[in-house]
Amino acid sequence: MVLLLLISAIPAVSLAAGTSPSERYADELLRALPAMVQKLPGYTEVAEAVAPVLVKGAKLWVAGDRGFVLEGLNRAGGLMMVKRHITCSWMR
Repeated sequence: MVLLLLISAIPAVSLAAGTSPSERYADELLRALPAMVQKLPGYTEVAEAVAPVLVKGAKLWVAGDRGFVLEGLNRAGGLMMVKRHITCSWMR
């Protein structure tokens, strides 16, 4: 009976807070978007400088902390040409 009471109280707490967690997440993304858009020209400049070199056969290495490296290797299938740099001792 106590458990049922707690579960039924959860929606009331969420409503009292104003917005759902998913709405707050979406709001945070929308707030961060202008800063991300401002950085796009810099990303484009780097990509346009690197692309011709990669097309000619250069290697693309990724290094850093575990999360960053795994994003480059695995996210959405990973970038096929990306290789883990040897400095990633946590993956040896």
